[in-house]
Amino acid sequence: MKIKIPCLLIIMSIMCALSTPSYAERAFDGYNVQLGLGKSHAKSPISTSYSNNLKKEVVSNETECTGDVDFWGWHWCYRYGTVKTIETTYINADDSFTISKSNTTGNIAAGYSRSTQDYNMALNVFYNIGSQNYGSEQLDKLSEYAQDNVDISSGAIVEGTGDVYGRVKIKQIIGLTLEPGYYAQDNILAYVKVGPAWTKSELQINGGFDDGALDTTVKFGSTFGLLYGIGVKYALSENWYLGAEAYQVKFESKTTTTPFLVNT
Repeated sequence: MKIKIPCLLIIMSIMCALSTPSYAERAFDGYNVQLGLGKSHAKSPISTSYSNNLKKEVVSNETECTGDVDFWGWHWCYRYGTVKTIETTYINADDSFTISKSNTTGNIAAGYSRSTQDYNMALNVFYNIGSQNYGSEQLDKLSEYAQDNVDISSGAIVEGTGDVYGRVKIKQIIGLTLEPGYYAQDNILAYVKVGPAWTKSELQINGGFDDGALDTTVKFGSTFGLLYGIGVKYALSENWYLGAEAYQVKFESKTTTTPFLVNT
């Protein structure tokens, strides 16, 4: 099974920060540490494909004559029973869907900034904290495949129930931002931010069979993204400022292959 997952993460946050300017410098010069809290929204289009059609085996119960006699051309069935038969078909379970969800996200950043006349340049490292669960969605084709299907890989007949779901998890995001800014006033700085970001993500597939035959976790490993956004800071005093910013991170698409264990 191959899975391709690009992810777009949009974050809006309010910041409270501590900076250490000297008296000869402008409001936002020097080292700073800032904390932020806001909302994030992740959107992940996902596609799954299989190297061949999946074998679907459906159990049917048929009533058959299990005891009969023939007498001078006359046939009489004196006992009936139920016989289980397995019908095999092959279906294409390739699927595509989009998972999206909003979460509360925290942000910790630290860095250094320096001003030249009305302009400021800052370099920060950041770390985003929040829920790792970025939503789930039903996999229609895989649910169709599991519905009434049977898993016989363990030697026992386990009937499928359908309802297979994919769930995306995005680990904490770290990155580095360059933030050129302009002083609208002595204590107000407007800026843009751009830089690289990294995260780790995974797709969990669950459901379909009570014995967990379809349960799979696909790990994509380290994923690179590009962050870009805008923000504004307001200096409350020599050492404290408030701010607000909005940015998004567009992560690269990743494709991976994982074994598929049911009736292949």
